[in-house]
Amino acid sequence: MKANQARGSGQDSELTLEFMQVLWVLDESLERLSRQMKTKIGVTGPQRMVIRLINQTPGLTAKDLAQTLHLHASTISGIVRRLESESFLIRIPNLRDGRSWFLQLTEAGNHIAAEETGTVESAVRGMIGSIARKDVERTKQVLEQLSRKLFEEAKFSSL
Repeated sequence: MKANQARGSGQDSELTLEFMQVLWVLDESLERLSRQMKTKIGVTGPQRMVIRLINQTPGLTAKDLAQTLHLHASTISGIVRRLESESFLIRIPNLRDGRSWFLQLTEAGNHIAAEETGTVESAVRGMIGSIARKDVERTKQVLEQLSRKLFEEAKFSSL
C-alpha cells in the first residue's frame, strides 16, 4: 500500500486543500509581480521569460518558444506580437523555409534581458539561493509532475 493510500481520506483531502492554497497564493503572487514588472520595466513576467530565452538561445523561432514553454502557438504569437510592437524584438525571415521567423532582441530587449531586480526571476533566484539544492530539485520534480497531471486533466498533450 502506498504511503498516500495509508492515510485517511480526510487527511488526504486536508493536505490537498492546503497544497492547492499554496498554489493559489503562488499564482496570485506571480500575477502581482508580473503587473509590477510591466509598470517598472515595461514587460510582464511571461514577456520577460520570452526575452530571456531569446537572449540565451539566439535563432529561436516562435515554434521553438511554444515547445520550450509548453504553450499554444497562439499564446506565443500574442506575446511576440506585443514585444515586437513595443520594439523589444524583431522578426527576421527564415530564408530556408520562407514561413518561419527567427526572433532577435533589439537594444531595448537586451536591456530588459539584463535587468537584475524586481523580476520574477530575481525573486526565484534569491529563494533558490537560500535552499538546499536537493530540496530545489525535488520541488521542481513535484511541480513538473503536477504540471503533467494538470495538462492531462485538461486534455493537453504539451508535456
